[in-house]
Amino acid sequence: MPGAQLHQAMTANSIDLALGSGTDFQFIAKGAPERGVAAFAGAPINLAILVRMDGKITKVDDLKGRVIAVSTNGSLTYWLTTELSRRLGWSGADALKPVATGALEAQVATLLAGNVDGVAGNIETGYRLEAKGQAKTLVPFGKYINPFITHVIYATNNMIQNHPEDVRGFLKGWFETIAFMKSHQKETLASTMPITKLDEATAKKVYTELMPMFLDNGRFDPKGFAVVEEAMKASGVAEIPPKDKLYTEEFLPK
Repeated sequence: MPGAQLHQAMTANSIDLALGSGTDFQFIAKGAPERGVAAFAGAPINLAILVRMDGKITKVDDLKGRVIAVSTNGSLTYWLTTELSRRLGWSGADALKPVATGALEAQVATLLAGNVDGVAGNIETGYRLEAKGQAKTLVPFGKYINPFITHVIYATNNMIQNHPEDVRGFLKGWFETIAFMKSHQKETLASTMPITKLDEATAKKVYTELMPMFLDNGRFDPKGFAVVEEAMKASGVAEIPPKDKLYTEEFLPK
């Protein structure tokens, strides 16, 4: 679900907890009645720019001025694409041009049809397309954008105020699961491969690359959050609220 819809549902109290992106703090800054209760992923090593296998883009510099499919305007993939341009020193005609095309399936279809030059998507999709000879992962965003807080668990103010033990219990279970996954590769792959549809060799590769990004304790790294604040400003947030209005660490496991 796109970030805007996710936080609309939070505002309507249709859902109590949500797994969102670090850039979603912009919705709290704009009035969404919620707070972040745990950071669960650091630098965005799970996301990358994917390009066609038979195209002429073979290195990062080949991306100058290219059109990149992203999910929605203002989304995490939108910001990552524009931030990558900034960090590479590209501007004007050289800057990457994000275009919102919806869900990842639509982004990939647009890429394979030749209507865009790249896709800001997850590396699992890149490896899956690579196995089919269709596309490949060119550059992980985490190579250039680090530190950062890529993913966050959010809770509505209603949950925080009226059901604090439920929030605390959810986070306890979450981080126990992360700890299990990090120490039990075989069992983790057995449960995730039917969902990811990856072959065993690729699934092991993804596991090795991605598990380090998952945080063990949920704490908000100050340096990573400083970059999140820059992303909020880029999304149009004129005044960043105090940190205690954006997130709390009181429910994290001791």
